[in-house]
Amino acid sequence: MQYLLIKSNYTCSIPRQLTIRQLFCFAAIKFETCSIQFWSVDTLISCHHKEDILCIQYYQTYEHNIVIFKNPKTESECLVLSNLFFASAFCLKDAVKAAIDIGYRLIDTAYLYKTEIDIGEAIAEKIKEGVVKREDLFIVSKLWSTFHEKSAVKKACMLTLTDLKLDYLDLYLIHWPMGFKVRYFKFCFLCLHGMEELVDAGLVKAIGVSNFNHKQLDLMLNKPDLKYKPAVNQVECHPYLTQEKLIKYCHSNGIAVTAYSPLGSPGRLWATPEDPSLLEDPRIKAIAEKYHKTSAQVLCPKVSKAATVLSASLFLMHVYNRFVFDFELSKEEMDTIMNFNRNWRYCPLQW
Repeated sequence: MQYLLIKSNYTCSIPRQLTIRQLFCFAAIKFETCSIQFWSVDTLISCHHKEDILCIQYYQTYEHNIVIFKNPKTESECLVLSNLFFASAFCLKDAVKAAIDIGYRLIDTAYLYKTEIDIGEAIAEKIKEGVVKREDLFIVSKLWSTFHEKSAVKKACMLTLTDLKLDYLDLYLIHWPMGFKVRYFKFCFLCLHGMEELVDAGLVKAIGVSNFNHKQLDLMLNKPDLKYKPAVNQVECHPYLTQEKLIKYCHSNGIAVTAYSPLGSPGRLWATPEDPSLLEDPRIKAIAEKYHKTSAQVLCPKVSKAATVLSASLFLMHVYNRFVFDFELSKEEMDTIMNFNRNWRYCPLQW
């Protein structure tokens, strides 16, 4: 299956016909790919690159699949590939296979994202080919809010394992702290019992939470019959939402923090023109220019000082080490960036 180039104002010579595997391998070599994150049906792939190319974003509509390269220097869309009349399953499956081929080892997904079947097929094929073993991979998924009843937790996990073609998950998170069709604040105790039973049954190696605040974690940790405390709290975290108090609380209780949207979710479909842009913040760009880096490369090490950056920790690559962690911000620069906090959420809880 081939991509058709229909628009390009980028000066570099880019092949006009690429399969998705060729596209990712080409980007990895030519643009020194840092990370790839698979996360939703509509915005399946978000890649961040060094210098010339900032990111690739992949969108699917009913009739088209579009890949956009953005140039951070000109703030322009550099390449749009469209008119791709093939199923999303092929796109995502092949993209995951390509990612594993070039060194990615941890994949974060969720029942809500509706990507587990495609990811599972890709993983199974790579294991069969001998590219990786199951123990080489770290697979994370999430319990959706309609499965918070204790009796529904195992059912949800088994659905995920079946779709992923796996016997166990390395980490299973409670996706959101609210459950649907159950009483408020009773939910986390109900589903927590079910989550603990998954550990006892060997279906998951560790459990955690996502989008939990201090009070919700406190309720969970002070539960009298708590058997396994959450290993991870995955939350939105970036210079506009530093989450300092929450991170400090988590660390003081032995809970690791992973940060999603460290770059401000530049590919989110619900963005408005009025939303502030982290990547275009002149203060961040000034620091990036000092080190001859991109804004993304400045933001990831900054966030990683307090919380593990999701895109980096999920898909750790040699090129990422070379080009993102080959410099260190000064304490003054770190303090300056922390002062950018405005309690702004790119993923608001309006629903």
